[in-house]
Amino acid sequence: MREKLTPLLLRPETGALISVLAVVTVFSSLSPYFLAPLTILGILTIASELGMVTVGVALLLISGEFNLAVSSIYCLSPIVLTMLANNGINVAVAALTGLAVAALVGYVEGLIVVKTKVHSFIVSLGFMMFLRGVDLVITGGVPLDYYGPEYFLKIFNGRLFGNARTSLLWLLATIGLFTVILHATKYGNWCYATGGNPTVAKEVGVNTDRVKVLNFILSSVLAGLAGYLSLSRIAVVDPTLGYGLELESIAAAVIGGCSLLGGFGSIIGASLGALIIAMTRVGLVLAGANPYWYQAFLGLILLASIIINLRIMKKILSFR
Repeated sequence: MREKLTPLLLRPETGALISVLAVVTVFSSLSPYFLAPLTILGILTIASELGMVTVGVALLLISGEFNLAVSSIYCLSPIVLTMLANNGINVAVAALTGLAVAALVGYVEGLIVVKTKVHSFIVSLGFMMFLRGVDLVITGGVPLDYYGPEYFLKIFNGRLFGNARTSLLWLLATIGLFTVILHATKYGNWCYATGGNPTVAKEVGVNTDRVKVLNFILSSVLAGLAGYLSLSRIAVVDPTLGYGLELESIAAAVIGGCSLLGGFGSIIGASLGALIIAMTRVGLVLAGANPYWYQAFLGLILLASIIINLRIMKKILSFR
């Protein structure tokens, strides 16, 4: 029985799922409103936007890299879309242009990382600061109202059955797509190999540089897409949109079982990590706690997750 349970317990999603149940138990006991329908809808809305970014961040972590610039791209893509749509450009063209800008940023980031061998944490930190400055310069530091077609708002954040938002469908589709890519394609194997042991990966013919650059592009595009979900919800893009999102998305991925050392993790687990963060943010408010405790509480969860992940990795290595 123990031999059958051990592989299940060592899956990256297992710890995240247990954490979800624990968080639900704690906050539902602290507040009778935590499991109310409106509260659940609010949690899912937060989790949809954060989760979209986290999927891209998890993809990069699995391949052994970081992308702190996702928070600035999360703001930049909707700024580009809004400015173009407000000036009469077809909203589909505007949306694709915003994502193209995100892809270009990711490509340049990845290229610098693989060519210079400078750690991606440093490179993406520089891009995050630079792009945030660009966001502020373009907007003049003031929020931009979206005046484009209303159907764009409905596509990305319209209402479904039970008042759920279409943003949840976007997240579920993204989770499904990248779960299949990671676990049912050669590219998924290349991602794990690149993050787990890049030297061996190169020896067996994996172009690790290409994998990393492509994952930088994908993480940036997903951050831009998440920005569209936010824009569609409030029809306004603020130049400070996404502040702190880079750390929240990394925290979500790690809480969901991704290793900071690369080569381990899953998209489903990372998405559950985003759900945990969303529940924590809402749960603390409903429990009447000081909102400033959110960062402290999140830090404790992150530290605990890192320790648990390291123990899991050691256990996995002991089986090999």
